[in-house]
Amino acid sequence: MELKHKGKVRCLCHAKMTGALNMAIDEALSLTVTKGPPVVRFYGFSPPTLSVGRFQKTQGVVMFHDLEKDGLDFVRRPTGGQAVLHDNELTYSVILSRDHIEPFKKRQVYRFVSGLFIAALQHMGIEASFSAARVGDHRHPDCFATTGEYEIINPSASKLIGSAQTTTRTACLQHGSIPLGKSTYNAADYLETELPGSGNRPSALPPSDLEEELGRTVSFEEATLLFRRAFGECIPLRDSELSSEEETLSRELAQSKYQDSAWNRAR
Repeated sequence: MELKHKGKVRCLCHAKMTGALNMAIDEALSLTVTKGPPVVRFYGFSPPTLSVGRFQKTQGVVMFHDLEKDGLDFVRRPTGGQAVLHDNELTYSVILSRDHIEPFKKRQVYRFVSGLFIAALQHMGIEASFSAARVGDHRHPDCFATTGEYEIINPSASKLIGSAQTTTRTACLQHGSIPLGKSTYNAADYLETELPGSGNRPSALPPSDLEEELGRTVSFEEATLLFRRAFGECIPLRDSELSSEEETLSRELAQSKYQDSAWNRAR
């Protein structure tokens, strides 16, 4: 597995945005990445947002009334995986074209991106490693109730970063959630987690967060700087902004797709 791109990688550090705009930007970058270098993006969500995977069932699973009552946003991601409550976290995306990495395969990309995060966490003094296999019931609708292969765990096997991915013939988008500390909201409060064939609610694996690992509070702004600096120790980065083409495409996707209930509540 090798990063074929030899120049600098674009790095975008964004403020907190709505779920629709965040997902639109990630998709827009995946549609334009073939025209330039790989992209690393750090961002956040405002208001707090429950996101679900592209193929995840929502009817009878997501408690939309409770989300609305508490003022939370909702969006369906372009990637797979299960539900994530984006609140007290830093979110990342890594976008690669087929020409950027060899071999261009789902697991290899997961391993490459996870390797970057393990090295970045080690630069911060946090011990982390790959999960060798899936742990927990894959049917559980909460992303942080299970750990997938190549997701990142601490020495106690607590999940540190939850990730999801989509791959096309030309590009791969992987993004994920890095919990900073305990959140005001929990995904389990807005999901029906009673599984078919199970007489009780499945027990979730206890995840960890940056505050627990570092022993101190880490703000969104500090976390962005920490990961930007740590990634810069692993791969050559250059700070970047959205191009006019990417901005226009992002706005179009947000309006036509990610703000549309036909996409968000399709299943």
